[in-house]
Amino acid sequence: MITILELHNVCPFCAAQCDTAAEVVEEDVGPTDGDVSLCIYCGQFSMFKRDAPGGLRVPTRREAREITRNTVLQRLHAAWRLLG
Repeated sequence: MITILELHNVCPFCAAQCDTAAEVVEEDVGPTDGDVSLCIYCGQFSMFKRDAPGGLRVPTRREAREITRNTVLQRLHAAWRLLG
C-alpha cells in the first residue's frame, strides 16, 4: 500500500516546492531524517532533514554513492526520465 503525505519542503537543487510525498514502506509513518527524496521537477535526489532549510538537504558524497548503487532508486530515476 502506498500512502500519500502532505509536506512543505523545498528542493535544495531547484527550489521547487515539494508538497507531497509517497510513502512506500508500510512500517514508517512519514519521512524521517536521512530518507531519500526525488524531486519530480529537476530529478535530483535529496535527503529529508527536519531542521534543514526547506526540510531537504543535498546528499553527502557517501550518500550520493549509495544512491547510485541502489538499484531501486536508479529504476525510480529512470522512470522519472521517461516521464520527462
